[in-house]
Amino acid sequence: MKYAAIFLTLVFLAGAACAGYLWLTCDVSAVSSGVVAREAAADPELFASLKAAHSDEITGDISGYVFYTWSVKITNSTFVDIEQAECRLSLLPGDVCQVPAADSPGIPARSEGTLTVTALTRVNTTPVREATVSWYLWGHPAFAPLTLH
Repeated sequence: MKYAAIFLTLVFLAGAACAGYLWLTCDVSAVSSGVVAREAAADPELFASLKAAHSDEITGDISGYVFYTWSVKITNSTFVDIEQAECRLSLLPGDVCQVPAADSPGIPARSEGTLTVTALTRVNTTPVREATVSWYLWGHPAFAPLTLH
């Protein structure tokens, strides 16, 4: 009986050490992975739809505007899938709007995913923005501030 108690104690300690290791190494991180600028004239349909929605903010012609698209790399080192991830920009003066995302991607467990966010802004504005990246893990929201550049 004494040997069984010692064996079960060792099994418990090994299981607790493994669970502690997993708990301490599970994390979700988000980092900015670049920005691409393209003239609004490259996508006239999108510009026209945004101009119809924001007619009071868009003045002048299409050549005075540019789309900035930032990429955010999200690393999910947990054992649970991220159900939804999104990014919200803090717009600066000269920005018209954040372009609505087509979908909010999920990120499988122990993998990486890329999230993109696009804004319509005037020409000659800085491509650096503050943003908040959010995700849902087990139905609970989490947030991370991020500087996009």
